[in-house]
Amino acid sequence: MKNTDAFYRKYRSKRFSDIIGQDHIVQTLSNAITHGRLAHAYILSGPRGTGKTSTARILAKTLNCRSPLSQTDPCLTCDICKKITGNHSMDVVELDAASHTSVDYIRELNDQVHFQPIECLYKLYIIDEAHMLSTGAFNALLKTIEEPPPNVCFVLATTEAHKIPKTIQSRCQQLNFSRISLDNITQQLSHIVTEEGLTIPDHAIRMIANHADGCMRDGITLLDQVVASHGNTLTDTHIQETIGTPTMAILIQLLSQLNASPGTVMSTLDDLFNTGLNPSAFVSDWLSLLKLSIMTKEGIETTTLTPDQTHNLRTTVATVSATQLNRYLIEFGQLSRDIRGFVHPELAIQIRFLAVRDSDPTPKPELKPEPKLEPRSEPKSDPRSEPKSEPKLAPTPKPEPKPEPKPEPKLEPKSEPKSEPKSAPKSDPTPKPEPA
Repeated sequence: MKNTDAFYRKYRSKRFSDIIGQDHIVQTLSNAITHGRLAHAYILSGPRGTGKTSTARILAKTLNCRSPLSQTDPCLTCDICKKITGNHSMDVVELDAASHTSVDYIRELNDQVHFQPIECLYKLYIIDEAHMLSTGAFNALLKTIEEPPPNVCFVLATTEAHKIPKTIQSRCQQLNFSRISLDNITQQLSHIVTEEGLTIPDHAIRMIANHADGCMRDGITLLDQVVASHGNTLTDTHIQETIGTPTMAILIQLLSQLNASPGTVMSTLDDLFNTGLNPSAFVSDWLSLLKLSIMTKEGIETTTLTPDQTHNLRTTVATVSATQLNRYLIEFGQLSRDIRGFVHPELAIQIRFLAVRDSDPTPKPELKPEPKLEPRSEPKSDPRSEPKSEPKLAPTPKPEPKPEPKPEPKLEPKSEPKSEPKSAPKSDPTPKPEPA
């Protein structure tokens, strides 16, 4: 039986020019190679499937290619490029930190790092999922990363850069990968469809790209899975069955039923779940539809839907107010939390739909008899309270006639007699009789 590589391995980026959606990363590394400013350690961080490990391998091939087409473009045909592509090079070591978390592996690496390259110009150590290393492993790696031998470069790839110690981050240059746009994923999938001779409508390819959620590898893997399940001629129904999510037409129909005839929503949900619908995938697609509905209501154009789907959504949204759509998105936003605690997530979804239906905002204006409470405060200010305050103010003028001169005469006579007797005996000039 013929052994074929998976699509994501067959169409993996091999040059800097093949990297999609990471132009800032390509420019930084290309300039570093061209001007001889290559750092001794890099941290490549970002979501899964955005090209971190592929970029590290391309960097290794660019630095060690025997006959490069340019300073930043390896030939891909020499023995070094082939060995690095096949992960057989002795000077380009890839370490899976998820399965080599112990400090012993890093100590072994520290012993090997001081040897000169065998067949390459540079030795590269690519540590994938670097955030999985233990604290002892990071401490053992710290001194080596700070002062590595010449012609040695470390590349740490991670999806959770915040888990890497600050002491490591401060000794590396960090390059942040971003999610790949929907248009870029769609373009790459269309290229693969053409190269493989597949027959898939454009809106079906866009459905796969939308489900990838910014991860190129997920989109390519899903395309490979659909082809393996249904052959080279595919429709959106095949993709829906593989993904396990409802079509956009069914979601729009569900929104119109929720607005116009809520009683039919339960039967529609039952039909969907009877087909083996994935509850988590349904919640994600339903929230995405509500977001698109709000954008459509505000007149913001999106490229996610086909022209027919956009027309149907506009027709449905025209009968729903913007306030009601915002309420739908807020209340249905709790579905992800609801399905976690339920043994039957389908039932949790139906309960949430019923709760949203029962909490229709139309009765809310009827529940505003709050102004009736105002006349109750008026009798509190009746004349009953007024006379109570008047007698309290009346006695205030009574203590006005206070005799102020009374303390003055009391102080004057007290001071006069005290001074006279004390001075009289002291100033008596009569001589005392002398004894005979």
